[in-house]
Amino acid sequence: MWRTKDILEHIESHCLEPRIFVGESIRDDKRHLKILKKITYQRAGSGELRCDPKILKIITDIKKGIRETYKMSFTSMNFYNKNCKIDPETIGKFVNLNKNWVLSEH
Repeated sequence: MWRTKDILEHIESHCLEPRIFVGESIRDDKRHLKILKKITYQRAGSGELRCDPKILKIITDIKKGIRETYKMSFTSMNFYNKNCKIDPETIGKFVNLNKNWVLSEH
């Protein structure tokens, strides 16, 4: 019996098609950027706003990685299948299982 979290992990982690993998990688990198941006600037004891240069460097590296990822050639990657049809209109339905769910308030 599969648990919901196992099904989600399977869908998100086991698709080897490079077009899916690259899209998921960019999405994950953007999530990391969002988190890092929140902690880049911190208040010092004096109340002065200070930038953490280490975090700023990581942010710069992630952005560079995203730009490089956008340039990748899918057709030269392992597991590329020219016969695999990827429809951008339906891919969100495949990946986002919560899209059509209605949460009830208790």
